[in-house]
Amino acid sequence: MSKPIPEGVEITDAITRHMDRRFLSSVDLAGQGVVWLTIAKATKHDVLRYDNGQTENDAILLHFAEIPRPLKLNSTNIKAIIVKLGSGKVSDWVGQKIPLAAVPGRYFGEDGLAVRVTEVAPVNNLKKNLDAALDAAAKTTKTKEEETK
Repeated sequence: MSKPIPEGVEITDAITRHMDRRFLSSVDLAGQGVVWLTIAKATKHDVLRYDNGQTENDAILLHFAEIPRPLKLNSTNIKAIIVKLGSGKVSDWVGQKIPLAAVPGRYFGEDGLAVRVTEVAPVNNLKKNLDAALDAAAKTTKTKEEETK
């Protein structure tokens, strides 16, 4: 039997005020499609302490040239970087650009977004971009009636 969830404090203000903003998250990338960032370095932390008091052992952070917040790597993204860059050596990654996106899915039993190394834009952005392209095409395409006038 799992432990009951302790009573929390209700929040009504911006959710991002309650997140550990030291790290890159899906909130930063949501709605932006694919963002390409240059790897500056990776750092390993024996114990990583979050703002909420939780800790994580053996955490690896990936730092980027363009932004100050690193991405905490998980096994999914590590595998994707190795495949994308063709090497498991971090020294081969430095200076290379990788594509990141906030990808919708089911994570830890809940629907949400996660940062993923991927060149595929999330479906909601593809639909938005496709709708915009179709609208633009419709405005510039003449109907058969207009062509015969």
